[in-house]
Amino acid sequence: MKEQTDREKTDLARLRASIDAVDAEILALLNRRAEYSREVGKIKRETGGPVFCPAREKEVLDRLAAAASGALPDEHLRSIYQEILASSRALQQPFQDFFPEEPGDPVPFRGEGEEEASGAAGSLPAVCIVGCRGKMGNMLVSGLRKAGQEARGLDAGEEGRIASALEGSRIVILCVPVGGLRRALREVAPFLRPEQLLMDITSVKTLPLQWMEESFSGGVVGAHPLFGPSPDPEDMKVALVRGRRAGDEACALAQSLFRRLGCATFWTTAREHDRKAGFAQSLNFTVSAAFFCALARQEGIRPFLTPSFRRAREAARKHLTVDAAMFCEFTSMNPEFPGVLSVYRALLEEAAERDCGGLARLVAEAARWYDEEGVSSEREKN
Repeated sequence: MKEQTDREKTDLARLRASIDAVDAEILALLNRRAEYSREVGKIKRETGGPVFCPAREKEVLDRLAAAASGALPDEHLRSIYQEILASSRALQQPFQDFFPEEPGDPVPFRGEGEEEASGAAGSLPAVCIVGCRGKMGNMLVSGLRKAGQEARGLDAGEEGRIASALEGSRIVILCVPVGGLRRALREVAPFLRPEQLLMDITSVKTLPLQWMEESFSGGVVGAHPLFGPSPDPEDMKVALVRGRRAGDEACALAQSLFRRLGCATFWTTAREHDRKAGFAQSLNFTVSAAFFCALARQEGIRPFLTPSFRRAREAARKHLTVDAAMFCEFTSMNPEFPGVLSVYRALLEEAAERDCGGLARLVAEAARWYDEEGVSSEREKN
């Protein structure tokens, strides 16, 4: 590397000082924007309005892109503001809203001496589920109790009972969305003891593991149940990621816990998990959103729509409506997803070859998923 001249060093220092000054201005404006977001959140809670408003976020991104005229590329601008919008959604939800209540029977906290609904506890030590009224939290508590496991539930409005809920619990599972994980950690971490095992069930692993290990000195294991709250038995797989301080006993406990529920488990790394989940979940969601967005922007498209379009629309309905906020949130927090998109863009470029040879190659490779032997082989790998 060529040694810098005194003039170059002076110019570099001047430019860096200018950047630092701009960063200070940006920080002040971001904090000001955050205060406005909190006020918006108060109004939404009073009126019952949804925190996630796709149309409003699209309006913000489109307006900024149209107004942009400087050196910042459009895709960079959109990426930056998608992070800002994700932060705004988190700010608009108070701590208790990260444990969304679902219709049906909530799972109450069980204190010392209270009888377990399903009888005596099994061989595993007590488990505390933080966020037990959410769909996944409720499923875990109910499933563990049915299996004879002592499972305690803790949820919104019970902050005064955190200490008693965690007392005697060997395993603590944070069943909260990734956007609410850090806030939940701030509430729970002061009551954790180093001998406990701390787990999460979010759909990304790199950042959650980092946050848990920053907040807690004991063993951490990340878990990602690859199914929803009402799964078919054959779909109950759980990816597990070992934290830096998790010993063999902690890992065995995590594995035994999910096996008690009838789940198949496998171990991976945080980076490998986020890359593979980026392909299997986030890319599927993003491609669906882009496909239907492209069609929606074509005037006069409706007469050309076919039955296959209607089938695709129905298949994507839950992703793009009920689960949209969740998918947007964990996709935006997956550090491997930009690389996933790069792979997909390269495939689109290959498909765009003029002689259609690239598209034919893609179709031939994709068709392996419908080959009985290929599908069986893929199942064996998983």
